[in-house]
Amino acid sequence: MRSRRPASSIPEVAIVDAVEKYFTTRGFGPVLREVQAGERFVDLMCADPSTGDVYAVEAKVSATQRAFQQAERYQLIADYSLVAMPYRAKNSTALTLAKETGIGLLLVDVAGHGIQRVDVCSPPIRSQSKLAGIAAGVWASRITR
Repeated sequence: MRSRRPASSIPEVAIVDAVEKYFTTRGFGPVLREVQAGERFVDLMCADPSTGDVYAVEAKVSATQRAFQQAERYQLIADYSLVAMPYRAKNSTALTLAKETGIGLLLVDVAGHGIQRVDVCSPPIRSQSKLAGIAAGVWASRITR
């Protein structure tokens, strides 16, 4: 069995890098980092060019509850909201929150010096809370810069 680095030693930027690569290799684009949405910043947003659906991702090294609280807000501006976290021995809290909220859960496997893979542990459910006018403004303001 492969050894995994402790979650605390994985920088958040490594998680964002892995998720960005995950989406770009699947043809999503544009993939944008640190998108301002009101007073907050979404770690990563991207669009599925085949459907136009927008995805918002909150990356966290730890603080599972906080990650899901932030991702829940992103349901107002995206079709799908996800949390990306490193694998841990116990991801039961994150998995439970994902299933309860409909927020997707991506687990990032970091072994050695690089990202090994990103797994969709729980797929996101389409947001029923999206505010189309606000969502379009957040997305368009970043793309047209």
